[in-house]
Amino acid sequence: MKIITNIYIFLIQTSVIAQPLSAFNMSFQYNPDSPIQFKYRCFQKDTSLQIFFQITLPKNESITDYRVSTFFKESYENTDIIETKPFIFDSTQTRIVYPSIQSVYVCNSHVLNSILIFQIDNIQNGKSYFFDIPLLKNNSYNPFFINILSSKKIPLYSHFISTKDTLSIDSDKKIIAYYSQKEFPQSMPAGEVFADTTTTPTYFDSSFAIASLVPFTFKKQGLYILQEENNPSTATAIRAETFYYPRYVRIEEIVKPMIYILTDEEYKKILTYKKKNLDNVLLSITNSVEKSKDLMQKYFRKITSANALFTSYKEGWKTDRGCIYTLFGKPDVVEKFSQSEIWTYIRKEKEGNLKFSFQKKTILSSQEYILERHETYQLDWYNVIEKFRLQQDK
Repeated sequence: MKIITNIYIFLIQTSVIAQPLSAFNMSFQYNPDSPIQFKYRCFQKDTSLQIFFQITLPKNESITDYRVSTFFKESYENTDIIETKPFIFDSTQTRIVYPSIQSVYVCNSHVLNSILIFQIDNIQNGKSYFFDIPLLKNNSYNPFFINILSSKKIPLYSHFISTKDTLSIDSDKKIIAYYSQKEFPQSMPAGEVFADTTTTPTYFDSSFAIASLVPFTFKKQGLYILQEENNPSTATAIRAETFYYPRYVRIEEIVKPMIYILTDEEYKKILTYKKKNLDNVLLSITNSVEKSKDLMQKYFRKITSANALFTSYKEGWKTDRGCIYTLFGKPDVVEKFSQSEIWTYIRKEKEGNLKFSFQKKTILSSQEYILERHETYQLDWYNVIEKFRLQQDK
């Protein structure tokens, strides 16, 4: 482990940050192959806000190959800059275990209800990567209030953990965990205008108290809601899954995501959860054992990415963004707004570009987005599924 001592965050040029964030293409944030990966966790303590973050660089590159900058915006649509803040990485809190760098950004809580942006510039090729952190207060299922730590005593960056992971919580308040084993529904086709998959638990199966800094594990798979006792405004959601999640391995896990690309009749056949039945259905589609294997590998690579990117109170593949990502692939353009995201898939000129709009909605998570469905998507929906079955997808 190497500790970094004197890395500065530089201010960026006004001409760049004067643009609204909604004008930037953020699609690389949803690309698991992007050279730069960025994760964060926010925690409010007294009058300060701590943003723990992790930057993952390409192999054989170091932080000295990049320039890191920060600035604040009032919203995604606003061009004004609230504040820019250069700082030195704290040598006691910044650690490098290449290819990852972990550190913490501390600012006054007066910046709450603004957007903090990290800009990471490759000094050699000039390419820039922007990572937005919405700093929202007074919002249910806001993760600011509960600092969840891994067994290594570093903040938990993801929305899911393993039932084998040992965790702890750093809090001066009593924390209550509510557990639900409810099976949440998957997303519905984009052309089904009245589809609604936003059901939430009407009750929890159990609850228990968690003492500060006392190690614990979530022994059962499912949804856990953590909050300060008698203070639901501090609630945050986290899922406990298998140690190999976001991947799926067992037949019981593999069957359910297949619903997106199978007919009703085909899907009923594999609900027996027998591998032989799944193999037979795949063979009836591809007419080849090798093509069946190829189809499953491609499909579950996308399912794995959807789980990694979009898991919230339910598995990532079940969310609307996870569903679109699985079927249509990585978006070419992502525009972010205060209450929505617009994904664009660039297609041949005669077809016209395909756009999906997602509206932000707090459903056991402050980062849940619901697809705006429309009948005009029906043809695109069935075409992309057919191409996937014929292995003509991109």
